[in-house]
Amino acid sequence: MKEQKEALKKVAETLLDEPVIIKITQKPKYFFQKPKEKEFRVEKLCLGSLIRISKILLSIDTEMFKQGSFVENCMKVMAGKGDLMAEIIAIAIVNRKTPPSKSLINLIMEEFTSADMLTALSVVIKQMDITSFMNSIISIKGTTLLEMSPTDQGRKIAPGVQSEG
Repeated sequence: MKEQKEALKKVAETLLDEPVIIKITQKPKYFFQKPKEKEFRVEKLCLGSLIRISKILLSIDTEMFKQGSFVENCMKVMAGKGDLMAEIIAIAIVNRKTPPSKSLINLIMEEFTSADMLTALSVVIKQMDITSFMNSIISIKGTTLLEMSPTDQGRKIAPGVQSEG
């Protein structure tokens, strides 16, 4: 029940454009230390981060999922693309032009469990807000500015509005 409330809270935060907090429990380095929680803020992704993440996702060959068993495919992805998944999460956390540090990527590789990875990647996908990006492309494509001559640009009258003169 508590997990469902947390999930709904994260969805609401995403819808309200608030950053989403990803919490992980870091393993202690020594047996006498206590585990500690670490938090990462993931905000809506800027266009640069969206493009970098999209390029990484496109580099993953989805054809491998059409052959072999599910477990075998999972092992192939973990062995061959696990570092890319960590990089995607790191890019989303940093969300800047500068690439994420190797130490952040390494922390994700060494401290995130499979469940942490699922949570983090779900948050990243939500924060990518692909629907808004696609709607902006559709609205640009829907305009006729590209079809107008350079002398007519800026003179187009909105539908239903009478022109002067």
